[in-house]
Amino acid sequence: MYGGKFNDLLNDLNANPHWRAILGRATEDSRQKDKELILRFFALQGENIKNYEKPLKDFLNKFMRRNRNPADADLKKMRARFENTCTEVASALGKKPFHIKAGLNSAVFDSVMAAFSAHLREAPKDIGGRYKALVNNPDYLNLVRSGTTDDETVRKRFELAEKMLFR
Repeated sequence: MYGGKFNDLLNDLNANPHWRAILGRATEDSRQKDKELILRFFALQGENIKNYEKPLKDFLNKFMRRNRNPADADLKKMRARFENTCTEVASALGKKPFHIKAGLNSAVFDSVMAAFSAHLREAPKDIGGRYKALVNNPDYLNLVRSGTTDDETVRKRFELAEKMLFR
């Protein structure tokens, strides 16, 4: 984690009540996994996904370094996007939606959050059913269980989440 305005934003967003409900944890993670997930949310948005290259850790570090001190207007937009996405996900999918098996599945998290973020206020009425179909889809399950940071796996996972949830 790099210091700066963006890191301050990650710290602030980590206290968002809808975010905490999505995580299923009232308290912050001492190892900062929750903040890393917020960073993943921003780093793997929109056009960035086309530029993704593993290893994920390096991709996230480069993103954070490039965005260390964004303009205040950009920070405001980032805050709104994350908060609005969390509100919609929590409302549509309930608490702890990304706990597929034992705990939170980061691969499910990033692909579904990106899809919701790209379609704010456009969720179909049957989004809950679509989500259940997604997380039970054998192709999607393969993409969220092994090799989850491989370039092609990441892109396919995001495409499938987008397709099944919003098309």
